[in-house]
Amino acid sequence: MKLLYADNFRGFKDTIIPLSQVNFFVGENSAGKSSILGLIKLLSSRQLWQDSHAYDDELMWESFDDFVSANAKNKKRFTIGYGKEERSFDNDTRTSFVQSVLISFMSDKGRARVSKITWNGIKSIFTIRFVNTRMYLRVDQRKEQEESIEEGIPHLLEALDFHNAFIKGGKKIESSVTPSFFPLMMLPSAFRDIPEMDLEKTGVFYLDKLYDSLVWLAPIRTSPRRSYDGTGKEFSSDGKHTPYQLKSILGNRRENRNILDRLESFGKDSHLFEDLEVKKFGASATDPFELSAKINGSNLRINNVGYGVSQSLPIVIEALNSDDGSTLCIQQPEVHLHPRAQASLANVILDTAIDHRKNYIIETHSDFCIDRYRILLRRSSTNSPTIKTQIIFFENRKDGNVAHVMKLGERGELPKEVPNSYREFFIREEMDLLGL
Repeated sequence: MKLLYADNFRGFKDTIIPLSQVNFFVGENSAGKSSILGLIKLLSSRQLWQDSHAYDDELMWESFDDFVSANAKNKKRFTIGYGKEERSFDNDTRTSFVQSVLISFMSDKGRARVSKITWNGIKSIFTIRFVNTRMYLRVDQRKEQEESIEEGIPHLLEALDFHNAFIKGGKKIESSVTPSFFPLMMLPSAFRDIPEMDLEKTGVFYLDKLYDSLVWLAPIRTSPRRSYDGTGKEFSSDGKHTPYQLKSILGNRRENRNILDRLESFGKDSHLFEDLEVKKFGASATDPFELSAKINGSNLRINNVGYGVSQSLPIVIEALNSDDGSTLCIQQPEVHLHPRAQASLANVILDTAIDHRKNYIIETHSDFCIDRYRILLRRSSTNSPTIKTQIIFFENRKDGNVAHVMKLGERGELPKEVPNSYREFFIREEMDLLGL
């Protein structure tokens, strides 16, 4: 489990959101689902940690005003952060501890620049303030103890109290680098010669991304093409690289038998395709090729079949082909898919979560996908590892966005208490349909 923190950030005020292995983000439009998904992307991006500004080239947030809550009383700052479990090795002894990181941003010529950062680790808690061209440090020792992320909220709140209390003072830090251009990941090396940062006292100090291996999939995937050329493409969130992945996978069917079996199973269960094939126009790796889907026994070029095939393939291929333990952020997987195909995605999600420890954060409006997942969870509960799953229901209120966390039981059941507004619309529609 991991924890997210957001304050004065895109409609969220002093909000902590836990993340499990599989997470479904649901709720009406403009309730904050995409904002929290974007926050996960930002905190997992190398661009944030290699810079001192809030920025990621996949997100459409560029200015400070894109981040700070529009209805905030104080629009001078916003704060984001996380808590996650780490491992420390000392004399061959492994210790679990929770690392909490909080970062506040202010406006710097219209961009969101770091103004303060707090790190709460195994032995110490410290905050660095950035004031113009100066940096100020405050360090406190804390009792060293083994902790798990299940105890992470108090740990994060401890960091938050320390973070908010450090307004003035602190030890002035001399550095040849202007804070405006100071990469966050370089902070540990900048302070290693300061007595207060003695590792014997503070413990290991490093800043790390929220997720090390994050696969980000956009809500609209690329259109299918008649043919493809070139040796291949780098990862693209809209799936431009997917046909090249398929070419590689299909080119070595024996080695990729497991992936292809699951891909075929998804295709048949979803009624999207029976098989996939690649037709090469030449022996060279750079020669063009066609991608076709077999439907009712006939091979049809990918651009001549239903749009749902090309829209689903980037999701399914990444789920099956990404590294074990990867985290997939998927936006609206149901786009252009029939309800049966939407439900079939749940099979891929749960299978890869069980067999390959994949993590999922899925923003969706599809009850078909969630309901199928819950059914599968119930069927697999007796003979499979427990997959911690939750539905997070986002709600837009007058005072801002609220995230309601509903943890599913081992058999896929909802908790006894859920927000009244969670199913209110659907129940009302069903009653009207029945004339009640």
